[in-house]
Amino acid sequence: MQIMSEEKMGSKFPFKEIVVFAILLLVFYVAAYPSVSSMAPNSIPVHHDDYSNYSMSFSNVSIGIRPLSTLLIAVLATVSPDALIWTNRFLSVLYVFLCWQLFAGAGKKWSIAMPLLVAIVVFSSPIVVEYARYTGMATHLLSGCLGIAAALALRRSFVINSASYVWVANVLITMSVLAKEDFLLLYIFSYAFFCFYLNTSLRMKITGGVGIILAAGAFLAFKFLSASEFLGAVGQNSTYFLSVAPSSIARTYFAYLSGGSHPATQSHGLIVLFSCSIAAVCGLAWMRRSMTALYLLGCGLAVIAPYSLLPNHVNSYYEFIWWPFIVLAFFSEILTIGESVFQAKEKLIWSGYCTTGVLVLVAITAGSVDMSGRRSIGQWYDSVQRSNGEVLTKLRTMTASELSSSDNICVLNADSFSPWYMHGGNYLSRVMLFPNKWTVYVPENSDLLPGFKLGADMSAGRISVTEKSDFAGTHCARFLDLKAKQI
Repeated sequence: MQIMSEEKMGSKFPFKEIVVFAILLLVFYVAAYPSVSSMAPNSIPVHHDDYSNYSMSFSNVSIGIRPLSTLLIAVLATVSPDALIWTNRFLSVLYVFLCWQLFAGAGKKWSIAMPLLVAIVVFSSPIVVEYARYTGMATHLLSGCLGIAAALALRRSFVINSASYVWVANVLITMSVLAKEDFLLLYIFSYAFFCFYLNTSLRMKITGGVGIILAAGAFLAFKFLSASEFLGAVGQNSTYFLSVAPSSIARTYFAYLSGGSHPATQSHGLIVLFSCSIAAVCGLAWMRRSMTALYLLGCGLAVIAPYSLLPNHVNSYYEFIWWPFIVLAFFSEILTIGESVFQAKEKLIWSGYCTTGVLVLVAITAGSVDMSGRRSIGQWYDSVQRSNGEVLTKLRTMTASELSSSDNICVLNADSFSPWYMHGGNYLSRVMLFPNKWTVYVPENSDLLPGFKLGADMSAGRISVTEKSDFAGTHCARFLDLKAKQI
């Protein structure tokens, strides 16, 4: 594995890094919005997690599992919903930038066209639309940024034999686990890889291992003290059922590498499988020259590993946190193949032309294949955000001066994206400043009834559910039909 020299890692104005980040930011914005959406970026909630996250504050925050990301969401939501969702978007770009830094610092020669092509392929994924709109991504984005920064600090500490950078890495990986547990295995893999391939002192290796112990201790504390089902459950019907059976793990890996069972990512899954296969097969064939590609591919597979233990919880949107590694591994391998084919020094210029041509073709293909899937997800979010925006507009017409805490508003035709579904109504009281109570009509045979009852249970009495369309026995200060043209 080629490693940059200490001199190259010295302090200088990071002009190239700023340009790369700007490229990633621009491509992310185009891919997530104007290329697939008619709506401008906004902070309209979509999922019940959005309502919960936008309404989070220090008065209602629960510090248990994942305290660092929970605190970040609470701080940003206290500022404003826009602060939270724009941070989510920023972290999405920063995450890919840090993945790029793992590649760029490995010694491969690259031109400024390379990050543009990487950005086109990475952000062509249909899933990128969700990262621009869904606040539930903040936990693993924060964990990922800290985890990859820890790997970068660890690599630098091993290259320049600096104990200070080791401790920076130790702190960062512990913070990553405090945000979410996803990136501990990536760090362990990176530590093992660097120990084997980088010539560093035993003292550096021992000090680096301390970070693994600290982060693993934090993870085990969450697992056994918080008893959170997010970290695995024993019931086979549970969403978070934990299975260590090799066949189950293999099936879940394949599910994630083939699109995550989402209809919009089926064609995209073929690109993922192709990229992963080329990086793996060619990496093993040119192993001595392909350490960068194999390392990046190993990082991607290490990030999938925790999710592979949860066969009942396969969500395609998680792909974003390993897809950049697979893309970078594939690009790195194409560069290696070009160097291997054109070994003579006088032919290296043809290597540059040919590999760039191949990568341009890959970027065009990925962008074309993924466009329909990305557009379908973008249009779905547009539809839900328009609908929810209309609901919130109707609610805003009932000004706070017209309502009191004793007023009960009876709601008809609420759907699964409304502020009462699987949500205790904090968004209505804390963000929209409605002090009143709500009674929501849900037919007794509706599949949504359990979700609305859960919201009522979470509401401390602010929300109740009735299965009677005439609201018999319920005092209604006002009726609100969400499908009506006017209130």
